[in-house]
Amino acid sequence: MLGSKDKTQKPSKLLTNPHNLNRDDERSRVEKSGGLILSTRDYEEFKQSQSISNKHSVEGADYSICRIWSKDLVNKPGCAFTRSLGDGIAHDVGVSDEMDFVNVAMEDGDILILASDGVTEYLDLDTCIEIARNHNDPTEAAKELVKRSIEE
Repeated sequence: MLGSKDKTQKPSKLLTNPHNLNRDDERSRVEKSGGLILSTRDYEEFKQSQSISNKHSVEGADYSICRIWSKDLVNKPGCAFTRSLGDGIAHDVGVSDEMDFVNVAMEDGDILILASDGVTEYLDLDTCIEIARNHNDPTEAAKELVKRSIEE
């Protein structure tokens, strides 16, 4: 996230898109890499019968409640993320370690926030930038971002 200490200087903006199962391209990439995308309930059905009767049957399904599972049915947990560094088990089920990179020119007075989905799923861009504006110490701003995320 990029913003400015002086909110009249320039608008705040997100610098990346979330890597999750709500994105069509991420779901497609995971499935092509061997991942199985199912809700926990549907995964239990899959484990019992080796097939699934209603996979993706509902138009506009809520993929925020789905997980990526291993097709080999070894006791591996399902994961909700589609990108990860250094997680060998997740990489076996279609999670990628390829990240997005953005080059951005920063100016004096800019605020740069690097945050995981543990923050961004609970606090929107404007809230995050406003919290950072209210602190001169980046460590204190980071602590408040985490605290507010947990409270939400």
